[in-house]
Parts: sequence; structure tokens; C-alpha cells
Amino acid sequence: VYLYCASEGFSTVVRGLFNSENLAKLINLGKDKEIILTQTVGHPKK
Repeated sequence: VYLYCASEGFSTVVRGLFNSENLAKLINLGKDKEIILTQTVGHPKK
């Protein structure tokens, strides 16, 4: 994801600090799955 974003002019950041329980509920993640990182993608500030 990072390499694609860099090649297409997007900004991205990997996040290790987030509420995994709330996020898992929000995306209906199964009990046998675990979120270990999130990644935000967007347009850079001008």
C-alpha cells in the first residue's frame, strides 16, 4: 500500500495506536481475526 501511494502521489501513515475493539466491531470482524495495524491514506497538504 505504501509503495502504491508513493507512486500515485498520495500520503500515507501506518498507525499502531488505535482502539482495536471498537474498530473490529465497526467492520464486523470475526472473533478469530485480529487487527494489528491500520493505515491512513489521503491527499498531501498543499
